[in-house]
Amino acid sequence: MNQDNNQSLNEKINKLVLCIQDGDKDAFSELYDILINPLYRYLYFSIDRSNIDDVAMTIFIKVWEKISKYNVKKDASFKAWFFRLAKNTVIDFYRSNKITYELPEYMPDTSNHNNPEFQIKETLKQEKLKFCISKLNENYRHFLNFKFLNELSNKEIAEILKKRESSLRVLQYRSLAALKKVIEENGGIDS
Repeated sequence: MNQDNNQSLNEKINKLVLCIQDGDKDAFSELYDILINPLYRYLYFSIDRSNIDDVAMTIFIKVWEKISKYNVKKDASFKAWFFRLAKNTVIDFYRSNKITYELPEYMPDTSNHNNPEFQIKETLKQEKLKFCISKLNENYRHFLNFKFLNELSNKEIAEILKKRESSLRVLQYRSLAALKKVIEENGGIDS
């Protein structure tokens, strides 16, 4: 996503948030439509597939309950606020269920190619990548998910993870280096 599109999306989200804070329930529906796919991408790599719908619902309930506290002019971007709430909800989910942070090994094929051999190879690559990501520590998993799957800016990620923006370069390097090491230890992605 380019910077102009991201900025216009952030402006649209801010307008919706102001409408929601003024009691417009339809605006919440629009906000939901904008955020549901990025949330599902985040949750897909964060929790077991069977719990995604429940956790997503919990997150949107929390957004509804807490959105009045969000200040469009003072706070960081709404997406950063939203994903920090999502991250904390996932952590609470694991704490309350005493579940270890392990991802399922199956990852459905999302390619549009009609070649069955290609689809099988891609599915296996995705499964292996998801498995390798699941072996990383929590900070690395969150960073990679926010940065590369949800395309959040470093400013938004810094706000979510409560880190200085300047420290994210080190976190990105370490996350990618750790992922590379795990991939190599597991025979690579293409094997």
